[in-house]
Amino acid sequence: MNVGALKIGSTTLSYLVAEDLDRPSIRETVVVHLIARPDAPAVLLKTVSDWLSAFNPRPDRLLMAGGQVFRENPEWARSLSLPVWELTGAEEGQVTRMAILSSTRTDIGLLIDIGGGSTEISDSRDSHSLPIGVHRPVLEATRWPRLGSSDRAIVVGGAGQPRRVLLHREVMQPIFLSELKRLRTIVAERGLAWLQAQGISQDRLTLVVPGLDILYAICNHYHVKQLAWSNYGLLEGIWLAASLGRGRPWAL
Repeated sequence: MNVGALKIGSTTLSYLVAEDLDRPSIRETVVVHLIARPDAPAVLLKTVSDWLSAFNPRPDRLLMAGGQVFRENPEWARSLSLPVWELTGAEEGQVTRMAILSSTRTDIGLLIDIGGGSTEISDSRDSHSLPIGVHRPVLEATRWPRLGSSDRAIVVGGAGQPRRVLLHREVMQPIFLSELKRLRTIVAERGLAWLQAQGISQDRLTLVVPGLDILYAICNHYHVKQLAWSNYGLLEGIWLAASLGRGRPWAL
């Protein structure tokens, strides 16, 4: 059975169709910055409609879920005329963690998902959503939740990938906090032109600095010494939920 997942995020939209999660037949992501544009509902509707009409195979089962942008704008979900899995911030972190655990046998420590409008942090027991993101990088008033102690973390999502690229790491290769600190200094000194020359795409350039600041603040607060980036995230968690018949309703 072809199972489909649609992830509606504040910064990106993603579409995944697969019989086997390790070998997807369709995997599309587009940066749209919904949280920052007045025509967001129209852009969302057109992108999702185009994907569902243009790509084959069609999923036998489709599950759509969103992050903070859907929690703040529930009418956007209704405009798509598709069943929506309404995730709380804590559930978003739990679903993402489920995806990471499906792809690795190692202890993942903390899980950090920096989005456009919110950031989810979880450990093996608890999951929390914070009202900070690359479009809302206000850290001064952040109340950090209490989490279990771990010196390691996994970072997921598009906000984590530029750090991997800039530090020349493969997926799941370790990045140390000292390297992250040095990278913040380099980026501040050399600016956006240097970032673009390093291969960071135009649509993500302005997200690198706030993403770095948030990631460093989290790691510093929780005494994380080593982190890695995973290419699994909320999208894969939605797919897993759909394949297991969870997170109903799903569209057929």
